[in-house]
Amino acid sequence: MPIADFDQGSVQNFPFTGYIGTTQWVKAHPHTVAAFLKALDEGQQLADTDRSAVEAAMEKFTGIAPIVADTMAIDTYPLEMDVPQLQRVADSMFEFGLTGDATAPFRISKMIQPEPGLISK
Repeated sequence: MPIADFDQGSVQNFPFTGYIGTTQWVKAHPHTVAAFLKALDEGQQLADTDRSAVEAAMEKFTGIAPIVADTMAIDTYPLEMDVPQLQRVADSMFEFGLTGDATAPFRISKMIQPEPGLISK
């Protein structure tokens, strides 16, 4: 039985995690970034096809009990960037006064870089 379901109402599909790197680092380490993205994709493919393997790995590497892992939604991790969804985070941070003296929400699209194979040096 879930304790709380935060994926409903105005926060349904609200992004709650992600990965970020500076432009300088990403451009300096394109193979590392590409390998990381490949691992994420392979991990999600596994999650989509073999839930028991994911539950076993979660228990082994995080100590999460099988009964907890059994209730988690693991087939919903986005493998493609959804800029409008990510913009919701910046908009909400601005709305609730979490962006200091900003006069408008930060535009997430300014942070988006091409995938490593598309970055020109």
